[in-house]
Amino acid sequence: MRIQSLISYTFFCLILTIKIDAFAIQIFEMQNDGCYPVYRIESDITQGDSIIFANAIHVIKDQYHRLCNEKNNRNKIIFQLNSIGGDVEEAIKIGRILRKNEILTVTVPPDGECLSSCVFILSAGIRRTVWGKVGIHRPYFPSLSTDENILNIKHKRESILTSIKQYLEEMDVNPSLVDTMLSIPPDELKILTPDELSYYRLTGLDANYEEKFIAQAASSYGLTSYEYRKRSAAVEEYCILYARPDQTARFTLCREAILLDIFEDRKNARLQFYSDKIIKDKEKVYQTQCADELPANEKKECFTSVLNFKMKK
Repeated sequence: MRIQSLISYTFFCLILTIKIDAFAIQIFEMQNDGCYPVYRIESDITQGDSIIFANAIHVIKDQYHRLCNEKNNRNKIIFQLNSIGGDVEEAIKIGRILRKNEILTVTVPPDGECLSSCVFILSAGIRRTVWGKVGIHRPYFPSLSTDENILNIKHKRESILTSIKQYLEEMDVNPSLVDTMLSIPPDELKILTPDELSYYRLTGLDANYEEKFIAQAASSYGLTSYEYRKRSAAVEEYCILYARPDQTARFTLCREAILLDIFEDRKNARLQFYSDKIIKDKEKVYQTQCADELPANEKKECFTSVLNFKMKK
């Protein structure tokens, strides 16, 4: 069976289509903004697709690491999903490949849908976001011999369901999702609401990775995870006013002022005594001079030097 890889440029997007016969998985490169490439998975999920996907992810990551320097080498590849599902075992294999490669974000875009077994690929994202439709129903056998007796069918179904539950637990998805799947006949579809997506943990950040990321971030500020979470809550309180595209510089410096514990009165972290133009200039200098790798005390000194005021005693 011959694998054909076709790469073609159309207008502003590079389309990478990897095919095996007519109905295999297709992967489109939607954008490649430096270290933030976005790929889209489309088509039915059929037998052999996990092999194709493993080869594709190798090419994608190789390109990513060649384009990004070491500072940006944390995997920021994004995968969009638009699939009506298909083979359950292949979807689970693709999901495990995504997780093994620590793909940070898997998403269902507004114009996309992730139905049936596609939900197992969505589950593999370290961060999962959904704007389109996610639909589920009971797993079923695509083909089954008429000679199969009921006991054998029962054992096969139990084996598949056990495998699915183990996989969902592995991906930090609520395994009770399986029970809901079982209540929906294969010829029907239940579209999950935002509340249901949240309940089954099909949106948000994998809790295990969240703990890891928080610990790493806390360490860079010389904090415990507990103290970092407390200060992050203060960021939400005092800096959220500036969490919009035209105020990103002020938000960044406000956040840093709180995480570095610069001011006794955290309202001052908003830096309202500086104009927007000055804030933008100082934020650029801060990003250049006060590297993430600096120890917390040096980062604090660098911050106050760039902002040109005395440190809190």
